Amino acid sequence: MLQQHKTSGLGSPLSPMSDIYSFCKVGDLNKIRSIIKTSDLDRPDRYGNTPLYYACLCGHLQVVKYLSDLGARDDKFARCYWNALSLPVRHLLKVYNKYGGPTQVKKAQKKTEEEEDEEIEQMYEQDQFKSLDPFMMKMAKRVIYGTEKPDECDLTIRIRFGKDEEDTIYYCNWWIILKRWPMLLYFALVNKERPIPMKVSTILTSEDLKVVDLKTNREIKKYFDSMNKEVLMVDVYNKKIKEIKKQMEIANEKKNYQRPQDDLQAIENLIPDSDREIREFLKREELQVVDLGQVGLTKSQFDNLMVWIYTGCLLKTENQKKFMKLENLGVFVQRTEYCDWMETLKMYTLVDMFKDYLTKDIKVAMKESDSQFKNDLKGCIFHNNYEAISKFERLQRSLCDVQIKIKNYLEEVFFVESTEAILCHKHFLSERSMFFNVLLNSNFDETERMKESALHEDIPTLEIQGCNFSVVQELCNFIYSARFEQLDESNLLELFSYGHRLGFPENTINMLEDRTLTLTILDEELVAFCKACFPIFKDASKRAMEKPLYEYLSKFSEQERFDTLIELDYTADDIQRLDTCYQNN
Repeated sequence: MLQQHKTSGLGSPLSPMSDIYSFCKVGDLNKIRSIIKTSDLDRPDRYGNTPLYYACLCGHLQVVKYLSDLGARDDKFARCYWNALSLPVRHLLKVYNKYGGPTQVKKAQKKTEEEEDEEIEQMYEQDQFKSLDPFMMKMAKRVIYGTEKPDECDLTIRIRFGKDEEDTIYYCNWWIILKRWPMLLYFALVNKERPIPMKVSTILTSEDLKVVDLKTNREIKKYFDSMNKEVLMVDVYNKKIKEIKKQMEIANEKKNYQRPQDDLQAIENLIPDSDREIREFLKREELQVVDLGQVGLTKSQFDNLMVWIYTGCLLKTENQKKFMKLENLGVFVQRTEYCDWMETLKMYTLVDMFKDYLTKDIKVAMKESDSQFKNDLKGCIFHNNYEAISKFERLQRSLCDVQIKIKNYLEEVFFVESTEAILCHKHFLSERSMFFNVLLNSNFDETERMKESALHEDIPTLEIQGCNFSVVQELCNFIYSARFEQLDESNLLELFSYGHRLGFPENTINMLEDRTLTLTILDEELVAFCKACFPIFKDASKRAMEKPLYEYLSKFSEQERFDTLIELDYTADDIQRLDTCYQNN
């Protein structure tokens, strides 16, 4: 389990530190790689400066990243950050270090009550890793309120509401739209009739449910008599009965309605077979701009639908600053024309969600919608060896524009070369995580290799450090769905480390840390485990490991034990405390 964290062992000789400091000053990464040991990372020179400090001071971005990957961190005074030569170095340091407090990067400031919302927004923007729900809500607001087309948006939807004289423009992402509203392709490629012919919704309202199962005239009259307490003339009475029969006819049409099955087939017939042809297919003009023509909706109503597509939430969007939650699903369903337009626009997943709205609590419905949404997002990424079942899946896969593989950069690490990769979306990764933003947009070795791979492959490849491909799988699962699929001994430790590096939410880090403490650690692995985890463990977790660690180190000489504990960042006072606590136990 801990092969990826092997170190040089107890009592290993020191590296020629003066050379390491010199190489960090001049940025000679190859020389640094050839001689540095993990025990050298935080070893200061006579001036109190570490190798990382000199690399930051002199602005050598590649060296800063390499040392940080090995485990080097800034000190409690943030000296590396404040003395860094350039902003890119500072941005990189933020990926690997948590800065906070009045003496560090984020200085404490008193905010007026009016500035609180702006402060929360700024804190969100500075987060290393954007939480999924607020991130997707921000994307949704960009779609419904944006006036300029962002670079990452490859789809423009034009639509004219009610009696508006001008079109409203929405700049969207095909990879999200295709998964959440696949039948938009139907209006782009197959049915170009405008205005789009209106369809009747299949959702049964509360009034429909009262009459849909009535069969005989006797049942109809009994129903009407139960509703009506007035004495009516015969002709008026008969007219009311006819109205109920008409209502029954409409309700039964909805109940028995079968959606056309050939629409999907019509779309698939137009999608090419090969991946290369599909990429050319996606460049077609009718897939760049989809004009839906005039529809009987307001902008606010359509905005609600777009928010659901991008977030899985049903919200009232009338107030741009603060969206409001729905009190019940009937708010949507009782607007017959609204449901009719959802059916007309072939938003089938959303329509089907409402079918049993009368018996479903709004909280249950929203939970199911959120779960479906996150499953849909996760369904937008693919294993590079996955064989697409349908042309829709092949089209979805072709919308991925980067693949992530693992690569071993440490000579002492056990590693099995793998050709496996996860196909995902470059801009989404960059915006969600500062770690990926730095990797994808800087001049690191990984970025340069990715650019080179783009010249020879259909999709560029980003290599990240790791020893187990399941780490890449679970990282991508979490980035796209805020959930892990499978945590086990093969990936837990690396995911815990990456969680800190990527800035995962605190509750996720705590869960990973608690799970890490349950791992079965062999005696000979204890020191390596502690070296990997102590820099990122909470104090309580570190203390939980002290007894087994000390018992193991008791097998060695007092000097070896002392040196190892010093490497683990214990002070002389700490070591004396451990001796007092455990030496006679």
